[in-house]
Amino acid sequence: ALLGRPALCSSMLVSLCVLAAAQNNQHDATAEAMHEWWCTHPGRSETAPCLHHSFVQQHKAVCGEGERSSDCLRLEEEHEMYMRERQDLASDQAQSREMHDAWCARPENDGTGFCEGWREWKAGQGRGDRDEL
Repeated sequence: ALLGRPALCSSMLVSLCVLAAAQNNQHDATAEAMHEWWCTHPGRSETAPCLHHSFVQQHKAVCGEGERSSDCLRLEEEHEMYMRERQDLASDQAQSREMHDAWCARPENDGTGFCEGWREWKAGQGRGDRDEL
């Protein structure tokens, strides 16, 4: 199932599914590069985007793509508990926006699909019709 969405792909032409998967992989690679760039700067490793990125990396390593082990389930439970205890969601979102804005302000990233998507999301933010990247 491409993109983890079998219903979507079953209703689309295969070539469109392959294109969507490639675009999703490019988006994932760009997001990975952005987090690596942002989180390696001094003082940022404990910010919300970096803590979440660290969890995603741990999840990939521990859980893989097969059946979820007890270690994987424990990691997911710990993350869920951590997220429930977060008190300042507005600050977390502001930190994420700051990271995206800084990444997309870099000349080499300015015209990328990732940054164009970010700007579209920000423009539509007031309408509440889009999910955050």
